[in-house]
Amino acid sequence: MIHKQTFPNYMQMRQRVPQTVWQAGRFLAIGIGYGLIILSFTRPEAALFIFWRIIVPVLPLLMFVAPGLWRNICPMGALNQTPRMFRFGRSLTPPAWLKNYAALFGIILFVVLVPTRKELFNTSGPALGVLLFTAFTMALVGGYFFRGKSGWCATICPLLPLERLYGQTPFIPVPNAYCKPCVGCVKNCYDFNPALANMADQQDTDRRNSHFRRLFAGMLPGLILGFYLIPDPPKINGLMMYEWIAFFMFISVGLFLTLETVFKRSAFRLPTLFGAVAFNYFYLFNLPVLAETVHQLFGIALPLPVLWTGQLGIFVLSAIWIYRTYRKESLYQRLTASRHAQMQVSLVQSHSIPVRGSKAG
Repeated sequence: MIHKQTFPNYMQMRQRVPQTVWQAGRFLAIGIGYGLIILSFTRPEAALFIFWRIIVPVLPLLMFVAPGLWRNICPMGALNQTPRMFRFGRSLTPPAWLKNYAALFGIILFVVLVPTRKELFNTSGPALGVLLFTAFTMALVGGYFFRGKSGWCATICPLLPLERLYGQTPFIPVPNAYCKPCVGCVKNCYDFNPALANMADQQDTDRRNSHFRRLFAGMLPGLILGFYLIPDPPKINGLMMYEWIAFFMFISVGLFLTLETVFKRSAFRLPTLFGAVAFNYFYLFNLPVLAETVHQLFGIALPLPVLWTGQLGIFVLSAIWIYRTYRKESLYQRLTASRHAQMQVSLVQSHSIPVRGSKAG
């Protein structure tokens, strides 16, 4: 079918990386993760530097370019799938409330944790260690109780809204190396087919996931601007910091809804545009962080033109991503219309049974 050729799912894609390599990468990622937790208590300044000045500034770019690579080696994902790998989990079906509102729970976790970074996680190594340990434990426990990835990775992981938004049109497709076989644990699974997951949400008769993901995309630029423009405590009262960031998010969502109402753009295109804007905002503030990290680690001072060239590169990359995502939607609509027309023809033909001996009136 042309649909499979155009939007192949992970089972139809060639697995170029041997499973043993992925497994080694996962064990390494888990080791680094727990090593960072230990470092958070023994050498907190080093842990904070590694996590906030190296891992976090690089991670969104990885999700943007090769999201499947991150999904295959994420330490939380590896822990989540450990019970399945070693066959000691219960593999329960998620309850209806988790299926219906998992996307919202993940968004709430993300929105709560990001501002809390300014007040707590940016400066406290032990707090960062507790956060990471809690996330790792929740991923493992979720994998023990629920089948597939429905206990964490494909439901309530706070990084999933970001991964689905930025990873919907991968520049480098890396197929899911888990889920053998697929057990159909969640609807419109991102790991099954990243290119179609968000569009499938839009076509679904249950529009909750679609609304949740649009809400996340609409608030994301405001969340990022508020995070970097509002001073950190104690320069500002903690409660006031949350209020100001919430105000930025409110303005961002308001602009999103206004544009959606006035220009009547598809529920797929405007979230893509806002996601690209948020991506550019993030690196406007984090490219200098990366430059300072390079200077501290290697003693190389990157001149300002290099930073602006990097920001231009981010802009061009996101513009290409927007074009490819919009083009993908148009192609998907044509394929869907063609398939619907074929079904209609088949239906008409199946009901057009000739009657012998009939005469014209």
